[in-house]
Amino acid sequence: MLTPSYTNPVYQQDFPDPGILRTPGGLYAYGSQGQTSGGMHNIQVAFSRDGVTWAARGDALPTKAAWAADQDYWAPHVIRKGDTYFLFYNAKTDQAGQGIGVATSLSPEGPFIDSGQPLVYGESYINIDAYVFLDASDNRWWMCWGSRYEPIKLREMDASLLNFAANSSVIEILAPEADHAFARLHEAPWIRARFDPNLQKRFYYLYTSGADAFGLDSYGIMVARSKHVMGPYQTLAQARELSDSVILRSNERFLNPGAHAIFRDDTRQEWLLYHAYEREGLHIDYATLRSTPRVLMLDALDYDEDGWPYTRTGSPSTQTEMGPTFLQATED
Repeated sequence: MLTPSYTNPVYQQDFPDPGILRTPGGLYAYGSQGQTSGGMHNIQVAFSRDGVTWAARGDALPTKAAWAADQDYWAPHVIRKGDTYFLFYNAKTDQAGQGIGVATSLSPEGPFIDSGQPLVYGESYINIDAYVFLDASDNRWWMCWGSRYEPIKLREMDASLLNFAANSSVIEILAPEADHAFARLHEAPWIRARFDPNLQKRFYYLYTSGADAFGLDSYGIMVARSKHVMGPYQTLAQARELSDSVILRSNERFLNPGAHAIFRDDTRQEWLLYHAYEREGLHIDYATLRSTPRVLMLDALDYDEDGWPYTRTGSPSTQTEMGPTFLQATED
């Protein structure tokens, strides 16, 4: 049984926008492009058996997509279906703006091979941060994504996971709120279905990050939930008449935590894996933050009696904590 202790950060490398995949052998984390000891990687890979100790595993996407020649690869998310691993990511297109691509491999470490064209693309950074998941209630696959002060979008995928389902359409499930500092922009969506034992109800929890990843104390993880995957979603702020829906925000040591992934350990405890800046010696301005490493962080995610999630301190932990528990390596 593995239950190691840890102190944040758990990976002292520039590893922004992490995705997470649990396999029989352990956990794989995927990060946005970065300069590593092995050179510039399009999609970084790190591996851990316990969620606490991480080691680099190279570049998941060593060959750039034909439609995205620039070095501008973000926000990877990997899932497994059958014997195939699917990598969803966004990159700067050769036409204009950002697009979301999908690549496949027979190994979680890659190399992943791009499908040849983006699933969706458009101007600026509207089409970023893809998260693909299976709704076990009806076995339908969905992709949610979005940013640039526009609503989070949802659309059904077909069985190949290489295209959207025929006759499907985009559904807007969470709009930004101009009057709320953090909710002015939503990005990095992650939808998690959970049955609440106290309420005896099943909810879809939509976690997002926002609003300004490169500003001063202006970025955190927010939550909304719905009884149906397509919504409507109620934010934590709406449910409790709060000023915001943030469940993880900056503190005296770490700045702008967010762009999160979620996994469960063998006790069914949920964990947030996310990035943040270390404040020490940091000059806080847009240009500096764009080039400052964002380290990999870990904290537990719990639920209150009303079925709303929370983190234990409301901000990144700074003390030594007990980490995830793994009895044996199994699929999530």
